[in-house]
Amino acid sequence: MSEIEDFLEPSQTAYSASETSEPQGHSDEEFDLAIRILKQFQPKDQNQLFELASKYGKAGGMALTATIVFWWLLISRWDEDMTVGTSLFFGLNFSQVALSVLALCMLSTISSDVSRVRGTFVLSPFSGGMLILSALYIAEPLIASLVFNQYDTSLGLWRTVRLGILWAGAWISASMLALSLKLAWVKRFCENWGYEMNSLTSVDASAESKE
Repeated sequence: MSEIEDFLEPSQTAYSASETSEPQGHSDEEFDLAIRILKQFQPKDQNQLFELASKYGKAGGMALTATIVFWWLLISRWDEDMTVGTSLFFGLNFSQVALSVLALCMLSTISSDVSRVRGTFVLSPFSGGMLILSALYIAEPLIASLVFNQYDTSLGLWRTVRLGILWAGAWISASMLALSLKLAWVKRFCENWGYEMNSLTSVDASAESKE
């Protein structure tokens, strides 16, 4: 009997199968993923699981909204010539660079989270590449003003600061939304396959007793 099948035993599982004649159609990988997510968050029951998913989703939405408002007020509508200091990477102006940093950060964060949760390294190179490119975009205005004298140092510093704040907001919002999506997936998994969530302490206790 595999380790995942051991979790299905009523005395050793984070879920107990409900009394139903419906066959188990999910994969061992999906079940193992659900167990790892539950161990990470330690919800007491399905209601708390829903509350956690809702809380992280709300926090992620608020952070994303604040980030977009920041971009709109201090970058898009700021009295500034966006064509000054065109980026060396793909020739983007400052407004386009800001949007690229926002998108790259969110995609990198989500890709990294998916790779970590699923235990695969397929998306890790893409996540790392997007992270490096966004870091170059953030540092480029300050470096261009100090080294290449493309524009005033104050403008270069101000652009780098704004891009850094934009990156931080995108990272926070993407992280919160990724957590919410993971918890929502576990909730759907539990409902679709007729599992009832129990205390996870039984899983840890049984694992320790085997050792």
